[in-house]
Amino acid sequence: MPKKNFLLMALFLLLSVGAFLFFTIMNRQPPRLDEMSKLLSEPGDRIELTGRRFGENQALSEIYFDDRQLNLSHIESWSDDTISILVPPFSNSALVTVETQHGRSNSLVLYNRIDFPDFSLEPFPPELPYIEFLDPSEGGCGTLVTVEGSNFGDNRRNSSLLINGKKDNHLAFFDTPQPRNFITLSSEDFVSWNMNRISFYIPEGVESGFLYIKTDRGYSNPIYFDVTERGSSSERTNRVRYQMEQRILVDRVGAWAGNSLFLWVPLPPEEEHQRNISLISESHAPFLNRDGVTLYRIDDLASGDEILLSRQFSADLYDRRVLCDPDRIPLSYDTARGLYREYTAETDAYPLSNRTLRNRAVSGSGGYRNPYAKARALYDYLLDRLSWQEEPVEGSPVDVIEGRKGSTADYARALVALCRSQGLPAREVRGILLDRVTGVGQEHVWVEIYFERVGWFPADPALADGALPLDGYGRDFFWGGLTNRHLAFSRGTRDCGDLDDRTLRVVLPGSYSAQTVHEERLGNLSYYRSRWELPRIVTAYGEENP
Repeated sequence: MPKKNFLLMALFLLLSVGAFLFFTIMNRQPPRLDEMSKLLSEPGDRIELTGRRFGENQALSEIYFDDRQLNLSHIESWSDDTISILVPPFSNSALVTVETQHGRSNSLVLYNRIDFPDFSLEPFPPELPYIEFLDPSEGGCGTLVTVEGSNFGDNRRNSSLLINGKKDNHLAFFDTPQPRNFITLSSEDFVSWNMNRISFYIPEGVESGFLYIKTDRGYSNPIYFDVTERGSSSERTNRVRYQMEQRILVDRVGAWAGNSLFLWVPLPPEEEHQRNISLISESHAPFLNRDGVTLYRIDDLASGDEILLSRQFSADLYDRRVLCDPDRIPLSYDTARGLYREYTAETDAYPLSNRTLRNRAVSGSGGYRNPYAKARALYDYLLDRLSWQEEPVEGSPVDVIEGRKGSTADYARALVALCRSQGLPAREVRGILLDRVTGVGQEHVWVEIYFERVGWFPADPALADGALPLDGYGRDFFWGGLTNRHLAFSRGTRDCGDLDDRTLRVVLPGSYSAQTVHEERLGNLSYYRSRWELPRIVTAYGEENP
């Protein structure tokens, strides 16, 4: 056989095998619902579903209205890209999905005409927020999304955006959302907010499901967001419910009439490893609540006064592991995003232009381009280089790295500096490490590194290096892992805002919460002493650590 004909036959064979493999892989993906012939229907109406990968017959497939399986008698025809059904008698407004042996499709909302007697009218009362559309309606962590509609509020002061954060959180269209199952976006996730348009980035922890806008008038209609891109998976185990007490003692007061003392007291924020944060009791009435920090105002202190401010809260803490797939993490960041600019910025605490720091970071990063691999190399480099000591190092992260030793806070500061110098967004997390035996915790600092399609990824370099003996956990666990003893109070710095230009402000360095202000005093208050005790455990119950 001529050589040319042999090469042509070999090429044809390769193309055939490649095509076969391609179509085999494509056919093993979950089905995809693109549209329905009607969005408004009533029982008995004929609806045509169009999409992809439904399968050539219905033998191994199902259709669901919310969690109710559609009876075979309501399926008129079935092909790989088109299904014709009759709306079942039990149907209210519902999420419609198609399930094959390869998984369940995205959901589309089918509205029941009974719920909207006159569809020409606004479907919700005119004072409530109303969502017209979401663009795009699918993606993953870090996707830039725009919501358009009406009555969103001029700003976020009295409004919030909630997006589903719980697997299998199946809501019917008119169900009231339970906030504990949803993620409330933080300020860093938003690009803009006005009455008719909101732009934001999808945060970590989001699951496919409904999105709502809440104002002081109530909830909007829901709209569905489909999570189609993931760079990681997360698991939570060993839940422990804690009841905690915070105490602040003010004494040695020197004052006369006409004064005020303001105390900014933080609650732990809701996160993946700490949920169901709830304030139980407080000794003083709050003056203001702002982004999880409560302001208490004490007026007209007199010389010699002693004030005890105390409150109790509860929190569920978990062992949490974040497992990344480096191949799914983009090699570059959205450098125009505010989050990226803020958490790669040079500050007094992170002297990124220091030549020694840059050289150490280049050496420790291992030459990787992948952000996840680069960050892991820096984590291992720091652990190999440093030795833990209880006393903090006086100086910058460069002094920590060059001195080869540091405290818990020094480890965190050094890792953040190394990451930022390599263009990896990173920040310190301040909180406490709880001790269920003594009931008393201790101040603790760890790190979060941001990866596209993953979100904020936790790392605790000090515990990984043996700062405290925790049985059952090791060096690898604390790369992406936190225990049910980690209680975070601030991620980065919590901005409490400006209260009054006339006040004298106090920031407590080394506190269990990094805030722009902890205390302010106004008027005839010459001096006082405050003692912020570390939160202590009142009760704890749940699963023991492994």
